[in-house]
Amino acid sequence: MTAPDTNSRTKILLVESETIVSLYARGVLEDAGFEVIEAWSASGATARLTENPDIAILLTTADLPGGIDGVKLAAQVSTGWPPVRIVVTSGSQLISDDDLPPQSRFLPKPYSESELLATLRLLEKQWRGRLV
Repeated sequence: MTAPDTNSRTKILLVESETIVSLYARGVLEDAGFEVIEAWSASGATARLTENPDIAILLTTADLPGGIDGVKLAAQVSTGWPPVRIVVTSGSQLISDDDLPPQSRFLPKPYSESELLATLRLLEKQWRGRLV
């Protein structure tokens, strides 16, 4: 596998079950210069990661349908795609750092544009730093 092009737009995999939140997050991310790839389930997310090995960040809700929630997805991604940084969001539960893999963050909903972008920029910097 070759190293991702550090001059290209950072790819973020957005996995959000609520359409309104997905539209909001996608708009914020694209306006900030990120390339957004979407999935609607954990299985869809792992398929996208397999198809796009240069995804830098997974942004997922904890409240995913289909049996595998966002916390379990974070664990799968951390094991299967260790370079990927992870943000788990939720409006219905608080998730502690102990429940998430290393290099992951929890962001409670509703989150502001500035909170989301600050978190993503930090993780983007960590992801790019591993390429140096």
